[in-house]
Amino acid sequence: MSAGLEVQKAIFDTLSASVPLSAIVSGVFDDVPVNYDSFPYVTIGEDVLIQWDTDKKTGFSVSVTIHTWSRVKGQVQVKTIQGLVYNALHNAVFAFTGYDSVLCQERTSESFKDPDGLTRHGVQVYNILMQKQ
Repeated sequence: MSAGLEVQKAIFDTLSASVPLSAIVSGVFDDVPVNYDSFPYVTIGEDVLIQWDTDKKTGFSVSVTIHTWSRVKGQVQVKTIQGLVYNALHNAVFAFTGYDSVLCQERTSESFKDPDGLTRHGVQVYNILMQKQ
């Protein structure tokens, strides 16, 4: 399986299994269903894979963006959800197929009002290091 798909699967499984996160969000998605309107929810967004090799190992540095979506006024709900995502992912050790999990850490976190004027949007970027077994 590709490194990118392994990362996406691991993040989806980890966030979906988080009881505190599941108590607040309506779902964790790769692609939000058409006309979905059950806020708040989390989406697994863009990723960038950079290959790094040593003499003996092949590895990847993967940056993954996690989006939080809310319609509650103010930033409290978005930031609460971002904290739960952080608790689930920061320093997580993933069970990849064919790869060893080396490191997962949050790089950036921001929140803002979306251009529609109604939706609060949180964006977190996580960096994951992994190497082939």
